Amino acid sequence: MNIQRLNSSKGPCAAFSLVEVVVAIGIVSFAILSELALLPEGIRTVQNAETLQATSNIATQLRGEMKQLSFAPSTPSSQDSIQALSAAIYYYTTDGIPTTDPTTAYYKATFTISNINASPSSMKVVDASFDANNAQNVQVTLAYPPAIWNKTYVFSLLVARETDN
Repeated sequence: MNIQRLNSSKGPCAAFSLVEVVVAIGIVSFAILSELALLPEGIRTVQNAETLQATSNIATQLRGEMKQLSFAPSTPSSQDSIQALSAAIYYYTTDGIPTTDPTTAYYKATFTISNINASPSSMKVVDASFDANNAQNVQVTLAYPPAIWNKTYVFSLLVARETDN
C-alpha cells in the first residue's frame, strides 16, 4: 500500500485560519451596518433640499404675481386686487408648479394681508421710494403635505406701488 502525504515536500500551506476569516467578516459587516445607519439621514437631507427648492420656486412665482396686483379696492369679481389674496388659496405640485386641482397638490399657499405701519420717509427699498398708504405686507404660509397640512414655511413679501420721487 502506497500512502503519500499531500504537500509534505512543500512545507506548510498558505491559507487563512477560521479565526482570521471570522474577524474579517466582522469588520466588513460593521462597516456595512455603519453605512446603512447613515442612509435615513441622507434621504431626509435630500427631501429637505427638494422642499427648500420647491418653496423657493413658489416664492419666486408669487413675488412675480404680486407685482401684477392692483391696489384698487377689490370688487367681488376682481381677482387681480391685493385685497382678494386674503381669500385666495393657491396649490402647487411637489416641484413648485402651480396647479388648480387640490387633489394633486403637495403645497397649499394661503395669504394674510396687513398694512405697513411706518413713516413714508423711512421706507427706501432698492433706491425706490413708496408711500405707506400704497404698501401691504403679504404673509405667505405654505403648508404641506396634503391631507394633514401640518408642516409650514412662512415668509413675508412687501408689496408696494412706487411713487415718483
